[in-house]
Amino acid sequence: MIFMPYAIPTVIGALMWGFLYSKNFGPLGDIFGLFGASAPNFLSSSLIFYGLLNVVTWQWAGYYMIILFAALQGIDPTLYEAARIDGASQWQIVLRIKIPLVAPALLLILVFALIGTLQFFNEPKILQQLAAGAIPDDFTPNMYAYQQAFSLANYNYGSAISFALGAVVFVCVYIFLFATRKRGASSHEHHIPSPAAAPRAAGRLPLNIVLGLLMVYFLVPFWWLIVNSSKSAAGLFGGGSALWFASDINYLSNLSDLFTYSGGIYARWLGNSALYAIAGESGRRSWRSSPVMGSRSTASRGDACRSPSFSAPSWCRPPHSSSRRSCCSRRWAGPTRSGR
Repeated sequence: MIFMPYAIPTVIGALMWGFLYSKNFGPLGDIFGLFGASAPNFLSSSLIFYGLLNVVTWQWAGYYMIILFAALQGIDPTLYEAARIDGASQWQIVLRIKIPLVAPALLLILVFALIGTLQFFNEPKILQQLAAGAIPDDFTPNMYAYQQAFSLANYNYGSAISFALGAVVFVCVYIFLFATRKRGASSHEHHIPSPAAAPRAAGRLPLNIVLGLLMVYFLVPFWWLIVNSSKSAAGLFGGGSALWFASDINYLSNLSDLFTYSGGIYARWLGNSALYAIAGESGRRSWRSSPVMGSRSTASRGDACRSPSFSAPSWCRPPHSSSRRSCCSRRWAGPTRSGR
């Protein structure tokens, strides 16, 4: 669910949040009204920065989550088991094992965030039309270059700004990587205490509550989109709750208008995308089932099992396995459900 916002195009996500911030049919008024408070205007000049920050966080958190998840999957589970035997708590395992081992992934995320910050353009440009003067034309370096090149016809100046921005991105990323590499090299010279030596945490954070709030944060925009896509224009601007359906449901008529717009151009796009996906998957399956591919995989298995340098994993060693042949076959089949 957290990864879903990343699958939405940036332009559509920015437009959706622009409507969500609206006082006319956005859900913020209903949400803050439950607590007896008035909704903040994130499209105002004083709060537009935080509104853009929320849009970027909502869209890119899922992408960064995948990077961290892949890094966590690469950690040897025996480290957790050894830490628990030594008496480490869950928070000590997180602070002493997980975070140090996923530090390269965190560094990669910081580099991506730095590059994205210096290249910020799509979200403020889309919300500029909805923010009523809260976002000037020089709000970001990219917007300033766009203004000079395409609004004021200063193509040379706009090209110079773009080139300088690229150089700044390169220099900033290089300095950041160099500084973090030096810091990481010096940290390895000191002895890292065992997890049991870390102080005990004062208490446990209610992770279920935090995860529940995160799920609500990521899913409320999708729920708002589902609800309002069922309304007509009169129902959308005619008041009522922004988080609940109107008395009449107009899904079919809205979809009909969408797929018949401009001679059915969106229907053709959808059909072409589905056709390309089916053709690509069919080609992949045909190639994997071809005799050439099958003979290559069989030969690689036999060569690896007959190699003198073959090293069996722990679940394939005695007393779990007594013959080299069975060990080789299980090497390619993987561990059984019991892990042996």
